[in-house]
Amino acid sequence: MDAASMLELYRRDRRRLLSFLLSAGGGGGRALDLSRVDLDAVSADYALECVASGAHFNASEATRRYFDERRYPIMIGSSSGNSYFLLSRPMPSDSSPKEAAPSIGPQAPVQDNSSSTGQPTEPRDFFRDALSTSGIGYDTEDDKLADISPQQVNKVDILSLGLPRLTTELSDDDIRETAYEVLLASLFVSGKVHFSEEKREKKHKFLKGRRTKTEGSNPSPQVEDGYAHILDLTRVQMEARKDRQALIIISICSMPANVLEELLLFSASLEYDTSNTLRIVLSKLKSTEASTFDWVVTVPEGRVEVLTIIERYNTKLCSLTKKFDIKDETYHWTHNYHFNFRLYEKLLCSVFDILEDGQLVEEADEILEITKLTWPILGVTEKLHHIFYAWVLFQKFSQTGEILLLKHASLQIREFRLYHDVKEIELYTNSFICSVDAYGGNKVLSLVDSVLLKINVWCRRQLGNYHAHYSKNNYSIFEATLNLVLLLVTNSSEDDFEETMFIESPVGSTPELKLIHLLIVRSIHAAYKQALISSNGRSDSEFKHPLTILANELKAVAEKECTDFSPILNKHYPEAQRVALIFLHMLYGKQLELFLERTDNSENSKEILAASNNFELFIAQKLYSVYGETVGSSFSNYLKPYMVGHFSSPLVLQWLHAQHENVLEWTKRTIEIEDWTPLSAHEKQARSVVEVFRIVEETVDQFFNTSLPLEIVHLRSLLIGITRSLEVYLLHMENQQVPGSTLLPSAPVLTRYAESMNPFAKRKLIEPTVPEEKVAMKLNNLAVPKLCVKLNTLQFIRDQLDAIEEGVKQSWVSVLSAVRLLDYLSCMASGRALSESLTSSDESVDELFTIFDDVRMTAVKITDVILNFIGTRAVFWDMRDSFIFSLYRDSVEGARMQIFIPTIDQVLDQVCDLIVDVLRDQVVLRIFQACMDGLIWVLLDGGPSRAFFETDVDLMQQDLAILKDLFIAEGQGLPIDIVEKEARQTHQILDLYMLKADAVIDMLINASDQMPHDPEATNARRRYVHDANTLLRVLCHKKDKIASTFLRIQYHLPRCSDYDDVPVKDVSSKVPIFSDMLKRGTSFNWSETGQQSFRIMKKKLQEATWQ
Repeated sequence: MDAASMLELYRRDRRRLLSFLLSAGGGGGRALDLSRVDLDAVSADYALECVASGAHFNASEATRRYFDERRYPIMIGSSSGNSYFLLSRPMPSDSSPKEAAPSIGPQAPVQDNSSSTGQPTEPRDFFRDALSTSGIGYDTEDDKLADISPQQVNKVDILSLGLPRLTTELSDDDIRETAYEVLLASLFVSGKVHFSEEKREKKHKFLKGRRTKTEGSNPSPQVEDGYAHILDLTRVQMEARKDRQALIIISICSMPANVLEELLLFSASLEYDTSNTLRIVLSKLKSTEASTFDWVVTVPEGRVEVLTIIERYNTKLCSLTKKFDIKDETYHWTHNYHFNFRLYEKLLCSVFDILEDGQLVEEADEILEITKLTWPILGVTEKLHHIFYAWVLFQKFSQTGEILLLKHASLQIREFRLYHDVKEIELYTNSFICSVDAYGGNKVLSLVDSVLLKINVWCRRQLGNYHAHYSKNNYSIFEATLNLVLLLVTNSSEDDFEETMFIESPVGSTPELKLIHLLIVRSIHAAYKQALISSNGRSDSEFKHPLTILANELKAVAEKECTDFSPILNKHYPEAQRVALIFLHMLYGKQLELFLERTDNSENSKEILAASNNFELFIAQKLYSVYGETVGSSFSNYLKPYMVGHFSSPLVLQWLHAQHENVLEWTKRTIEIEDWTPLSAHEKQARSVVEVFRIVEETVDQFFNTSLPLEIVHLRSLLIGITRSLEVYLLHMENQQVPGSTLLPSAPVLTRYAESMNPFAKRKLIEPTVPEEKVAMKLNNLAVPKLCVKLNTLQFIRDQLDAIEEGVKQSWVSVLSAVRLLDYLSCMASGRALSESLTSSDESVDELFTIFDDVRMTAVKITDVILNFIGTRAVFWDMRDSFIFSLYRDSVEGARMQIFIPTIDQVLDQVCDLIVDVLRDQVVLRIFQACMDGLIWVLLDGGPSRAFFETDVDLMQQDLAILKDLFIAEGQGLPIDIVEKEARQTHQILDLYMLKADAVIDMLINASDQMPHDPEATNARRRYVHDANTLLRVLCHKKDKIASTFLRIQYHLPRCSDYDDVPVKDVSSKVPIFSDMLKRGTSFNWSETGQQSFRIMKKKLQEATWQ
């Protein structure tokens, strides 16, 4: 019994016990009318006290006691006196409670406006009205930016939008709790959550999902799949109380009166009397919040009065003329924006992990999606959402310094800039006024401008120095220093520039340009000498060649030059970055040239070539990013490409051949020891295929991470190696299969229904046959769970093969980009135009991947073989004793389908737990097809133990309907049209049993007349309802005297009582089916054509019997 059924059983027994106790002695000597008492909400302790003392039972007091008891932990009477249970479900990893358990006594509970306990549910009408007044508040002080020093920025939050202050004193807990209620309200309106305790539709076991960890016995809002976890996570992030989520509706008692006052009385737009009445009501509500529960339970008429006044006032507010006449606009959008936007800001803050400061939770996108559902309530638009989210992210970044938050904020601002609203919405967006303190003065700005201004001001305060000698943190200082130096340059003879012999400045350069050129060459040369010294020193400790370290060092120098200095230098000297990069390339090229002259193609040279190629590609990419396809320059004669590919190509091929052998050997080893058990509950494929693809992916990653120039021949070799390994794996799986026909029971002996005249006569036993030893050994490895794992594995192979192909293609795009960059560098060095010969290589690459199609086709073929086998295995082998040989045995009423439904359901449950979702319907369909084949086998080939009256057909049709309903599963299983299509032949055979024997005999005669003369024409495996074979078997299994007489006279069939049909796993194929019948066939009102056709039919039946 599942948990829901058990809980319902406990509740029913509790109601019966309370009813018995109260009826026996809880009325104080008077009879009690319990028809209007909700016994589920009656305190058991109170009922026992009434019975023991003979006091009169008070339903209101019992209900109050029940809810009051739920406020506290459930105590246990242990000797230690300090053990208790919690209402919540703490995680096993949580720490132990740090506070003592609350005591239970007569004292009243502590007043807490923000807490929420189990409250009686309010009418749904109020819930709908509350949607327009619920909100979340977030109040921050308006700090003065001008009074905060830059050193305090990271310690103090100085950001404030300057929204109008709240008129009420709402605590942060009140705002946070109200915020969560707004979110629940939005989910309710959108239909994502339902505040009821209606039972969910029961699903069959094989379609049920797993129970979530947060499930409990307490009533809670029913949330759509996919929203329960996000809603619970949002609650934790907002630190809202869990029992608020358990409320059936959001009652007025769970909302602080200050919130209603802020929403309804902020504007004095209505007449004084109405506002004054509402103030009185809210004042009364504030005074009763300390005893909220008593007010709800004992004074229901007061609650209705309060709700009516609030509803009437809110209706008047909502009926006011719209200010901007936009869709869904309400009064609260424009008049309570200061409160609504604080609410939305609080909701957006739930994306930050409360355990890791500055980190977004993994479900941030999902939280944002459900947060967007609050837009109609809070008046948020797409543009406002972007600016608010950017603001929240930037605030958190200012507190934590997490760069990822700043990136997200920048992305939101970019989206904000790109988004354009219609005129009305744009006016609405710009209508919200903020008072901002900035630069020592006060400014009145729109909300959007306030956000942008605050971010801009804060960022300017963050700008500091890069470092002492100029880095990315202080390039502005570097620029100012450079301007000062250029200002001091004059044309007088005393300005003597020291020329360098490495790269000369262009002819006709001004003194300013010559100075910049000289500074670039000197700086690069000094950095090169420092990198050369560093690489020589690190070579011994890092066990790397100095050239490898030098390439990485110079790459860092080039990156710093391009990122920090060149953007500034290019403003004054357009060739600045080109000079720096070409000079670096030339300096390293001289060292590499000396090394290549004496290289021996060793592993050490491979590492150096990779580092050199990386460095050259980096130089080319930086040059192209700045100067584009302009290859002509006065500095081109200093550029000499390294030509790494000429040295590295043989090394790559050698590595690929060795790697392919390793992958193939590993594949053979893993498949030989595979036992076909799922990897885990979530990853249901075999372990071996994961290992195979792991090493394949490692090979692919290593191939593209070699950092060496790659060619088409290398890619072809890689794909061939992958294909060979997968083909070996699939061939092993294919060889493990056996034909499904080996599982089918042997054809039974044909008999006619007749009871035995001598009950003591010896019956003929039907000897079973067993499969061959080789087949039986294979069947042990072809159990249904193993077959499911194999199907999952084949699907995994197809999916992973697609992923590998996509990944290789994407990686090859990067290879082609590298080839184009090297070609660009060669063109720059030679001065020729860029070539476009790389387009044809793209087409040849696409042709290479057709080699994967053979692997896919093999996987699909083996999948079809296993799908055709798995249903036959489950029904005709695993359930042959419990289903095939037992259904309708001896009588229909004694062996109905209901007996075997649990067995089938168990098989389906097992299959659906093991199979992946994409294959589930296919496997379930094959099992249903096998069930239909098994049912047809029972009806037509059931043997001497099965005979049916015409009255049995109704029961068998009911059984067929039950079986179909099991697989349809109330719309959650197989489609109805597919189920009906597969069951059509079974229905037709059952319809034959409803016919009189004379009608079936006439149909058999006509079918014999229409049989083709070619004996091979009807030699199909699948039965046909109106052919002679089917009609003859219907007559053999009918409990009908006319049918028995016909079979005795026409075919001399033996009586069914002459055989002892013992259920076995196989029926002897040596028992004659039609041999005696065909030898004794005589005319029974057959036409000449019928005689000839029937002889052909007898020949076919005899061949089938021998087979």
